Amino acid sequence: MYLKAKKLHRFLVFIMSLLGLVMMLTGGVMKYPQLFSFIDPLAARRLHNTVSTFFSITLFLMATSGLTMYLYPAYQKRQLKKRSPTPVS
Repeated sequence: MYLKAKKLHRFLVFIMSLLGLVMMLTGGVMKYPQLFSFIDPLAARRLHNTVSTFFSITLFLMATSGLTMYLYPAYQKRQLKKRSPTPVS
């Protein structure tokens, strides 16, 4: 389970980087329209709005897989403690 979460997390980091780049560029176009006069601000706004949904979903999944990687080793230790016999004195 840990390795699957790690692979998913790595993939989602890559997707987040791409989506973040698009969000950054379209946000820059909306904030500074005079610098990007060759780009339609309305198109940038639509693209930013569309990508933000995917960005949010990807961020949630990435956080969930990261939390799984963080908590899973502690869960495994706990399960191992339950299975091991207690020493008799």
